[in-house]
Amino acid sequence: MVFSGKNFVLAGLILANTVPVFAADDHRVPDEFEVTSGLGVATLNSGAGGTDSFTAITVNPAALIAPKTYVVHGVYHWPTSGRDYYQLGVVDTTSAPVAAGFSYNSFTEDYQYPKVAEDQRSAEFSYDSPVTRRVSLALAQQFEGISVGIGGTYIDTKPTIDSLFYKQGEQRLTGVGLNMGLLGTISTGWTIGASAQNLASKRVRDFAPRTFRLGTAYQFSQLFAVNVDIRQRDRVDSFEVPANAGTTATPRGMDKPERLVIVSSTFQVQEYLKILGSYGASLTDDRNALAGGISLSSKNFSLAYTASRPYLKLSAAHQAVTLNVEMAM
Repeated sequence: MVFSGKNFVLAGLILANTVPVFAADDHRVPDEFEVTSGLGVATLNSGAGGTDSFTAITVNPAALIAPKTYVVHGVYHWPTSGRDYYQLGVVDTTSAPVAAGFSYNSFTEDYQYPKVAEDQRSAEFSYDSPVTRRVSLALAQQFEGISVGIGGTYIDTKPTIDSLFYKQGEQRLTGVGLNMGLLGTISTGWTIGASAQNLASKRVRDFAPRTFRLGTAYQFSQLFAVNVDIRQRDRVDSFEVPANAGTTATPRGMDKPERLVIVSSTFQVQEYLKILGSYGASLTDDRNALAGGISLSSKNFSLAYTASRPYLKLSAAHQAVTLNVEMAM
């Protein structure tokens, strides 16, 4: 793969076009529902076959086992719509035989319900995540040739304006989803993994949809690696099914879980410079996605800028800045 400075700058301009253009038949989920981490933005939240440790907390807990490190993580997100939010976390794979990861998501402002009638959508607010906080914990254990991971995600959220909970007067919903994964080594540099996310989260399923992943990663060299993932995610009725669904035809594929094929890659340009990129295409509807990023690193810290167009038909990008600090133990 050959990268040129001109092409990379052009891709960055395409990704970072932040002027939101929302179509009348726009059916999607808030970015925060899918985004796993700052680097996850650049890989479209793929990596079931292996990924960075912070993304692994939710994508595949089994991938926490490598590399051996203690890292403090911070991310600031500018989503395609709605409030800015941040992530804080830590991953420890050195202190005990069991690797552990923790992440915390919260927002810079309180959620405001759309100031429109219940059967209408506002481009400014309708795709803002109603979540107040999202807390995830994951553990992983390495066995011979395979690692096993398990974790959970706690969600504290406001109900959506068209939900039964809201109509019954509830102002807050909480629930827990179960995450689990497996990661195995086929040969040197080649891994395969599978994971399930947000199981048993019925009360908050509209904010933590069940997601299943199957993926593989291949390290062609110390400089270049490729991941291929297939991700299946349950639909979120409050956002992906139109409010007037009873009077209009359901958009193609919205009556079945979304299946997205994602190809992502990382390229180590220099010892301190890494480029990330990914492309996703849905097998069930007309969704396509594009993402990329750049990471600068030294021995003990890294700083990354990542951006994605989670729905290419929309002229809006999700952007994130990530700081990782490796602590001596």
